[in-house]
Amino acid sequence: MLVALNGKIPQLLAQDPDIRFIHMIRDPRDVLLSGVHYHKSHVPREKSPEKSIHTPRREFGGMTYQQKLCSIKTFPGQLRFEMSRRHNTTVRQMLRWNYTDPRTIEWKYEDMMLDRDGVRFRDAMETAGYGPGACDDMSAAFLMQSIFDQSAKPSVVHGHVTSGKIRRWETEFPPEFSRIYLEKYGAAVRELGYDAGPCHG
Repeated sequence: MLVALNGKIPQLLAQDPDIRFIHMIRDPRDVLLSGVHYHKSHVPREKSPEKSIHTPRREFGGMTYQQKLCSIKTFPGQLRFEMSRRHNTTVRQMLRWNYTDPRTIEWKYEDMMLDRDGVRFRDAMETAGYGPGACDDMSAAFLMQSIFDQSAKPSVVHGHVTSGKIRRWETEFPPEFSRIYLEKYGAAVRELGYDAGPCHG
C-alpha cells in the first residue's frame, strides 16, 4: 500500500494497468481550516513531510513559515496568509488529478465520515478486487481506526486531527470569509463537486 498525501504517484505505478488507486478529497474550505491549525501547531521532526515550514525564509524576514503564520494576530489574517500560499498549492494539486482514470476509486472525505457501517468502504474494496474474507477484515479495520467517535477511541486521534467534523467552514469561517474565499476559489470548489453557495457572514 502506498499513501501519497499530495496525490503524486510515482510514474511507474501510475502507468501500471494492474494498479488500483483510492483517491480522497475534502472540501477545500475545510482543508484551509485544517491547514491553518496544523501549520500553527506542527512540531518539527527530521523526516516530516512538512519540514519546510520550519525553514527560515528571506521573504519572511528570516522567520519560518510557521513563525510568520503565528505572528499574524487575527484568525482571518492567518486564513488569508495560508490561502494565498500553501493552500493555493493544495487546491492546484486537487484540480490536476485525473478524475476519469477507470483504475481509481474516488472518495469524498465527507462521504466516508458518514460511512459508519463501513458500507462504502467495503464496496470500494470489492471494486478493487479483494475477496470476501479480505473485505471483511479491511472493513473491520476501517471502522476500528475511524475517528467517528473520538471519545470512545482517543488513541486513534493524533497528528493534526482536531475534530474530524465535516463542513466546519460553515461555522468556523469568520464573518465575510466565505465570500472572500469563493471570490478566489469558487470555480475550484464547484469543479471538485462541492456546493459553493450561498455565502454567509
